Amino acid sequence: MDSTIVTLTSKLFWLQGYHQVKLLNGINLEQGYSSECLIHFGQGHDAKFADSISTMIPENGIGIMDRGFASWEFLDQMSLTQTKFVVRIKNNMKTELDHDRYRVVWFCDLESRSEFRLATNVNEMSDEEISDTYRHRWQIEVLWKFLKMHLKLDRLITKNVNGVSIQIYMLLITYLILLLIEIPAFYGSELLDKFRYLQLELSRRCSMVHWSYDLLPETLV
Repeated sequence: MDSTIVTLTSKLFWLQGYHQVKLLNGINLEQGYSSECLIHFGQGHDAKFADSISTMIPENGIGIMDRGFASWEFLDQMSLTQTKFVVRIKNNMKTELDHDRYRVVWFCDLESRSEFRLATNVNEMSDEEISDTYRHRWQIEVLWKFLKMHLKLDRLITKNVNGVSIQIYMLLITYLILLLIEIPAFYGSELLDKFRYLQLELSRRCSMVHWSYDLLPETLV
């Protein structure tokens, strides 16, 4: 789970008091699909959206989050709803807590000389398994990079709140289509390979209609 910020540069948004839009989303690591998303206009700390986050985490799933969600109030609320989590907490946070609700796992990255402290309410996993689980959080960063760099999430073309929401949902639908689509193995199997393949094929056709006939020849009947 993580969030990303898109700056709103239009004065039409400024007149409404909006200078940014926050997109909070997650990736299901088993299926590779994104979870439901929260679109929030204005300021707001990630930890304030605990109610929405708990609905994004599937039953028996574990929410993996970074320091933006690190507050004891957030962890208490997640524990009360019996939502499993692994959250990196800030190094200056006091660790006097209720150990019946969660524990803190410490580990160090010797290569970067960084210390990590992870708060979790998962008791079935060892400290080493918890630290390995946290490393999977990087997948959400890869998602944001793909959406912004290749699907142009950082370039909002609409000038109203409803239009921005529609554009964000369209990009997420495009992302899901790229996950599901199959292309010739010659072109590769990564998400970017699929995206470039579609760009290549679309540039060869004069219209989307002709391209769809190649994929679904039965529509010609």
